[in-house]
Amino acid sequence: MLGKLIKNEFVQRGKSVLGLLGCVTGLAVLTAIFDLFVNDMGIDNGFFNTLYSVIAVTFVLSMYTSMIGIVVLSISDYGKRLFKEQAYLTHTLPVKTISILLARMVCDICLCIGMGIVYPLAMCIAVKDFSIFGDIARFISKLVQSDNVGRILADLGLGFITALFFILFSMWMYYSAYAIGHSASNHRRAYSVLTFILMYIIITFVSGLFGYIFNFYYLSSTQAIIVVDIFLALGTALFVAITNYVCARKLNLE
Repeated sequence: MLGKLIKNEFVQRGKSVLGLLGCVTGLAVLTAIFDLFVNDMGIDNGFFNTLYSVIAVTFVLSMYTSMIGIVVLSISDYGKRLFKEQAYLTHTLPVKTISILLARMVCDICLCIGMGIVYPLAMCIAVKDFSIFGDIARFISKLVQSDNVGRILADLGLGFITALFFILFSMWMYYSAYAIGHSASNHRRAYSVLTFILMYIIITFVSGLFGYIFNFYYLSSTQAIIVVDIFLALGTALFVAITNYVCARKLNLE
């Protein structure tokens, strides 16, 4: 059943996300084409140059706005399907609430990985410079020949996990605050905002206490990353548990 829930997540959210990423990629291709005419072929035309500048600026802005858009769409979809229009249908499915939330998390992870691939690739297309792939190939070649290949791969893997956990931590912190706020009978949005602010204050205090206990100054870079990963993983698990608890209680829906 989890597989069907994951498939449904991609169906529900895939079109809008692919549309935004497609726009970014399309603008990258347009930027590269106009750059070819203006800079490589030396076409000097006022209107053409202005259009090229507008497309290039639009491409850069599209990268930032699409990132924000994907986050906003994810949050909007979360509220719609768990607390608003489709909430009744969602909560009457013959599955546990945690399965619905885990399916959502799998989709969130895939979205993060997809964005991490599309945006750098779009930048390479826009500037018509794919030398970074050659640099990556040379890095891998040197890495394989290195005596510390295991440690380097471990550090890279931990860095990737940290970035992924940070995004999940941030998103599920909002999800849990949204869930707690919408468990109230009235003023749900206000309670959601207040809960998020309170959570942020608590997390700031706890992270400072965490750093004080483990004293990062005396830790190696690998050890520090592991400590951060543990903190983010525990926080994400806590937020998922809170969301699951609130949703499983069949809270008041809008």
